[in-house]
Amino acid sequence: MSPDNSTVTEKQLAIAGYSTLSISAIGLSLNLLIFFKFASPRQISNGFYVLCLSKSISNSIICLIGLCWVGPAILINHLFLPIFFNKLLGQLNEYGIYLMGPLTQLLMAIDRFLIIFFPLGISDRQRCRVSVFSISLCWLICFGFVGITYKYKCWVYYSLKSLNYEAENEECDQMNLNILSYFCISLAASTITIQLSNFVGIMSLSSKSSSSNSTSNAQRRRSIRLFIQCVIQDCLHVFDLLNSNNYFK
Repeated sequence: MSPDNSTVTEKQLAIAGYSTLSISAIGLSLNLLIFFKFASPRQISNGFYVLCLSKSISNSIICLIGLCWVGPAILINHLFLPIFFNKLLGQLNEYGIYLMGPLTQLLMAIDRFLIIFFPLGISDRQRCRVSVFSISLCWLICFGFVGITYKYKCWVYYSLKSLNYEAENEECDQMNLNILSYFCISLAASTITIQLSNFVGIMSLSSKSSSSNSTSNAQRRRSIRLFIQCVIQDCLHVFDLLNSNNYFK
């Protein structure tokens, strides 16, 4: 598949191609470091680390698509893979793996909630089993969404004319985008609510702590930073989807 690219200059292609390759390479390197850090048997016995491991895998898949497919295709101005793979990678990147971000964020928030509010009621082994089962279910949901959209020809494919993913069927893709948007907004709202509960719980525990004022203040500042970071991460997918909705309209 090699469409005639008449809307993008060679300079723009070079900038876009090298940017995609460099960002993907950096992202892949960082996520591989995280993967190997949490891939040891000792770390995998911790439920939160299982979620971190899964998140590094989903992030690495997206980075690999950019590094091995999108970036090189832009640089040579040619979609060198057959249309089947272009559409499959498009579905995987835009629908399937994309869902893993907000789903994993929600599971991480729930895991923190269990640690904060039920520190003795649920053992580490039980939390690990819950994490493994939950993240496995999330992967099934994501691949199932890819399979359903692909079967009914709701394809998206990478286009060199726009340097973006485009839809084979606009009406069908808009419906999928709406479903994805509502789902991710619901996930973000749920995650932020749980994170807020976690934040209040941590603040309450630190205020009751017998530690020194300096230590307590440091814990509060750290909790505030982590809470803000988590909220920003949870909202990123929503902002990206709103931006995508405006772009495709």
